[in-house]
Amino acid sequence: MAFTTWNPSDKNSYMSLSGGNLIATAGVVASYVRGIDAKAWGKYYIEYTSTSSQNTSNKFGFARADSPFTGVPSGTACFVETGSAAYYPWPSGSQVGGPSIGSITGSEVLCLAIDLTNQLLWGRIGAAGNWNGNATYNPATGVGGFSFAAASLGHGVNSYPFLTMTLSGNSITANFGASGFTGAVPSGFTSGWDDSGPGPPPSVGGPMVSIIM
Repeated sequence: MAFTTWNPSDKNSYMSLSGGNLIATAGVVASYVRGIDAKAWGKYYIEYTSTSSQNTSNKFGFARADSPFTGVPSGTACFVETGSAAYYPWPSGSQVGGPSIGSITGSEVLCLAIDLTNQLLWGRIGAAGNWNGNATYNPATGVGGFSFAAASLGHGVNSYPFLTMTLSGNSITANFGASGFTGAVPSGFTSGWDDSGPGPPPSVGGPMVSIIM
């Protein structure tokens, strides 16, 4: 099984890619890149490793194919912001804050557990960090996830890994599953983000669901 990477054909000119298109480095202004492979259903665990502090406006998450590289991606993207570590589902063009998980200040790992079926997101800094900043929250049990249901993402809508960085020289390495993870994959979550396609709906025989490309 192969795993996704950043897409060299789906980024703006300020973002540089290296390391088999897994290392993203920001240029002089806002730099954006999207992953190659989409998921519409399922639960996925991925990690990002930073080698330096991250600008407070840097965001890591997922977005639709039509989410813009400029302006406000209204209703089409959801991020963890690495300075305040707030969550932004952008449902109506406004930033929507969420639980804080702390800041990336050095060589640290940002872990994301993404439930596209139920439209919930968990983040933590470090393998031993608290999911969404609370020791009682747990992706394996579905407790404490941040809902992005207000945005048109997941639950039948194709979503891609998506990254924005705003400070020149900021760099981060994505692990979409091709290497061993630092943290434990939550029970019920797929280890990584593979290239097998959007994934099946959670049940068979229900109403037809359209996939938005």
